[in-house]
Amino acid sequence: MSVNTKVISMRTTKEDGTLFEQAAAQKGQAISVWMRENLRQNALEQVYDTGEKNDFPRTPGETALFRAVLVILQTVGVDTSDDTKRLYAEKAALQIDKMKAGE
Repeated sequence: MSVNTKVISMRTTKEDGTLFEQAAAQKGQAISVWMRENLRQNALEQVYDTGEKNDFPRTPGETALFRAVLVILQTVGVDTSDDTKRLYAEKAALQIDKMKAGE
């Protein structure tokens, strides 16, 4: 087990357990992966959703990415070399990939 992981056990009825297993199977996922993804999504919505629809970041990760993009936009100008622009674009792409992977 990784240093950055935590085991959380949960009691459930047999019926709910079967339902969770079926849902995970439909997605082609292990039940632990399915549960983690669904619990995380519900927790994010509960904690960060204000009920108002807007285009602003809703999670700390989205906020960090938004700030990084703003810094890049402020840094890159007409006189910025193409190599530097490519470097910033690569860094932004790596950050986006990390967020998509949940890191």
